Amino acid sequence: MNDIAPRDWIQAALLLVSAGGFIAMAKMTAERLTKVEAREQDRDKRIADVVATANMTAALLNRAIVTLERVEAAVSTRERNCAEHGAAIRHLDAEVNRLRDAAD
Repeated sequence: MNDIAPRDWIQAALLLVSAGGFIAMAKMTAERLTKVEAREQDRDKRIADVVATANMTAALLNRAIVTLERVEAAVSTRERNCAEHGAAIRHLDAEVNRLRDAAD
């Protein structure tokens, strides 16, 4: 059975929180870019910062997606195993009832 590792949940949560922080940083940097008094050179650096932050955010979100897909696969496997075990138990229960009826 493919168990869901708690570290997968924790890693996914941390990645999403980190991505949220990077998004907030990118938003603040973008807001600063709109100020008229920003010099051209400073603006170029800030644009580079926004691009770098966006790239880091994309990388973190991709890692979070991969982790969540792994968790989803583990959940699907667990659900499938539970369904298979339930079917096996129902089959055995029917067989026991059949044998009891035959013994009577």
